[in-house]
Amino acid sequence: MRALVSRQISHIRQLSTVLFLYGRCWGTAGRRGFSVCCSLLIFLITYSSIQSVHSTNDRIMSLKPTLFIQKKQEVLDLSGLVNPTFSIQTAAQCQSLSIPFNVTRTGAEAGREVFDPFPERTRGVFYWDSIPYLHPMTDTIRFRLCESIDGFRNGKDLRTTAGLSWGLPLWRVAWHEDWDGLRHLIREEELVPPGFVEGDKSVLSDLNMARDPNPLFSFNQPIVIDVNRWAHSIHLVTRHSMDVFRLSQLFRDKSFKTQPYSG
Repeated sequence: MRALVSRQISHIRQLSTVLFLYGRCWGTAGRRGFSVCCSLLIFLITYSSIQSVHSTNDRIMSLKPTLFIQKKQEVLDLSGLVNPTFSIQTAAQCQSLSIPFNVTRTGAEAGREVFDPFPERTRGVFYWDSIPYLHPMTDTIRFRLCESIDGFRNGKDLRTTAGLSWGLPLWRVAWHEDWDGLRHLIREEELVPPGFVEGDKSVLSDLNMARDPNPLFSFNQPIVIDVNRWAHSIHLVTRHSMDVFRLSQLFRDKSFKTQPYSG
């Protein structure tokens, strides 16, 4: 489990530091220094064990807030973790999968992926966010920051570096070949109508390649637009096809050759 490994590496570094201090103490203070260092070492080993037990909590039991207590969903600590691995528990099976905070593509043709760590103090639970009047493909897995399940209602959603709510939309979950566990859980808890969990793989693959964070599945769907850009490519997606249309100079005054919006 990657969460456990990440923290264990940190503990190993701490133990190495203590052993170094032990050597210094033995050389300068003899038996008294040795006694002090042994006490520090015992304390750090105990502390490390406690942290390790805490970090093994990587199970996603439910995405439905009304079932959190019944399914014994616990708070997850993702602070500083890079692409952590989770165990998805359903009635049929248990699967492991990784969920990134943010992926940046670099290199030739953007073929190299760089994973950003989850921010510090990222403690809470994943949950299913659905707006009834929007298309089911816009439903999203979000992360609610809270210190306990009882505090879910009063918690706030995790934000991206751009200040938007972090999330994994259904269309991305349906496309990702390694996220079978999430799809099984969505089906089991009947979070979307039958058939939407699968989607058209070829269409979803094309959509993923387009790297459009705001594809349109219906015309009443709100999207985020950068008003500093002169042109916007919008991907309109149906069950079996995807079309692209371009909006140019929406926020530019041609007569004065200025852009009225900035920031």
